[in-house]
Amino acid sequence: MADSSRKFEIRVGLISLCALGLLIAGIMWGRGEGIGVDRKEIVIEFDNASGISTRTPVYLYGVKVGNVQKVAVLEHGARVVAHVNRDVKLYNNASAAIQVMELTGGKKVELFPGSEGKEMVDDIVLPGKNQADIGAMMALAQDLVTELSPVLRRAVTALAGLAALVGDEGLQQNIATAADQFAASSIQLNALLRENRGRVSETLASVERLSNDLQAFVGNNADDLKKIIESAHTVAEDASRTLRESEDVLQRIDRLVVSIDSIAGDVRDGHGPLSRLLYDKSLALQLDSALSTLRMVLKDIDRRGIDVNVELGQW
Repeated sequence: MADSSRKFEIRVGLISLCALGLLIAGIMWGRGEGIGVDRKEIVIEFDNASGISTRTPVYLYGVKVGNVQKVAVLEHGARVVAHVNRDVKLYNNASAAIQVMELTGGKKVELFPGSEGKEMVDDIVLPGKNQADIGAMMALAQDLVTELSPVLRRAVTALAGLAALVGDEGLQQNIATAADQFAASSIQLNALLRENRGRVSETLASVERLSNDLQAFVGNNADDLKKIIESAHTVAEDASRTLRESEDVLQRIDRLVVSIDSIAGDVRDGHGPLSRLLYDKSLALQLDSALSTLRMVLKDIDRRGIDVNVELGQW
């Protein structure tokens, strides 16, 4: 009975040891550290290592060859330490880049082994770059909107000053009529939607089918879409240059808006010759009197003619 119990305990112990070994092997495999895999250490220096952390995969030609082991902050950037397979050959002009791993997110480090110079074996340090993704492009667009905001506020102020000059009752009546027509059009549109609710539902169903087809297309062309996302880096750089070149144009527009605002303010406050010409009744009466006198003189000349006495000379 004791021998049977001991054998049972030995079996349980062996099974527990095997399970523990399998668990450790599974953890190491999940972390990218295969048992018996010969690896070497490489260091990559980035200006910005956004999205990179430990266990971030390292790829070469689309094949996973290692993982990031450590990310450290430098004075002007970040240092990434990675372990890659020993058979990965890197040359003097090799480099690395942070890329989008999937369309929905995730980052990876892509190695570019180079082809010039000697093969690097020890103390491998590679330059790295962070290719622009959708988030970077959105940040660039937000910066552009931020810089345009002051100009837009000045434009609104200038338009408000010009609107104060518009006191034409006919224009106001036209605006009111347009508003009434818009309300009537809205009522007609609502009635049209109620009458065509079935067709609208069919259209929405078609849109849903199109969305499903689009998702299937994205899944079947993931590699091509990755290349398109990588090329977005070039678009972001071009947009940055365009933003810098547009700064001078924005400054000129800003000065023009200020000038228009000043003119509108002078006219509204009754200053300047333009305001006097528009609102000074005495000046308008003087101009009307001068024009009436000129018309009388012209009529008198037309009726009587002009008596011209010219002496050509004396003998």
